[in-house]
Amino acid sequence: MKYTEVESILATVLEREAEILDKPTNEEWKELSDKFNYSFSDEFKCFIELMSIWSFPGDIYNVSKGNTNGNDTIEEVYNHEMSNNNWNSNMIPFYGIGNGDYFCLHVLESKVYYYYDDKGKFEEYCDSFKVWIEDLPNFLV
Repeated sequence: MKYTEVESILATVLEREAEILDKPTNEEWKELSDKFNYSFSDEFKCFIELMSIWSFPGDIYNVSKGNTNGNDTIEEVYNHEMSNNNWNSNMIPFYGIGNGDYFCLHVLESKVYYYYDDKGKFEEYCDSFKVWIEDLPNFLV
């Protein structure tokens, strides 16, 4: 999935940010990839970069440490959850729904999981981040 394909999906369901924010640098992507020993998909990178232009409901966590939407970084949220001693180290939270629930990438399977804080449980949500993006018009209705 190309950048323009991801953007065309987002454009159907999101409003533009009031100001253009910083996209992650190559160094910031490398640092995050190295932390998790994980190669983020092109779709995921495009989506995160597009969050500098589009306003998403809830908290899409940042990769950039520059001028952002004010949400925490993916690394900060992961480190916080790991400090609580009940987080699966293979799960990378990228979207906070609220009340402790997250959408996460699974580093070994490249699937998207949903974390239910009240149950303390991860459940498979879809087979790939590409499928997650393609379903956004249904999810955000």
